[in-house]
Amino acid sequence: MAGTLWVAVLGVVLSCLSLGWQAANYVLTGGRVRVTLLVGAMGNGGMVTGNPNKLRAGWFDRVAEQGFRAPVVAVKVANVGRQPVTVARWSVVCPLAGTFTPVNSSIGPVLPHRLEVGESETWAMDMHEVRALMETTRKVVARGRRVVAFGQVELGDGRTKRTREEIR
Repeated sequence: MAGTLWVAVLGVVLSCLSLGWQAANYVLTGGRVRVTLLVGAMGNGGMVTGNPNKLRAGWFDRVAEQGFRAPVVAVKVANVGRQPVTVARWSVVCPLAGTFTPVNSSIGPVLPHRLEVGESETWAMDMHEVRALMETTRKVVARGRRVVAFGQVELGDGRTKRTREEIR
């Protein structure tokens, strides 16, 4: 009798482990993306960018001296999953005011864009548009609250992913 009980307990434990492994495998094997917010400037036929939370004072002045004079906000989308994903739209979100989605001013591949496994792409827009959104939010809506903006990407399957980085 005791031997049968231990075999039954072992069977339940193994089935629970198997179920957990299958659930984790399902979650981790689909299309997954990592989205990063970048700020930078365009010029000289290219774009230089950096993490907005790590840039030091005077960074924009130094890159402007090198010919990068058009400030931009960008999102970098990397496919870190095991299946291709489609990027349908990207936006800059200011939680107190709303979402700004560049239509004609987006710099980068045409959307929707399919990212194969291991690929990444960057989309950018003029920083002045984001600054105007944030300044309007400060004057009209904020009432002393902190105004931030972050990047957001909408995937072809309807999921949205946002950046951890913020513009303040």
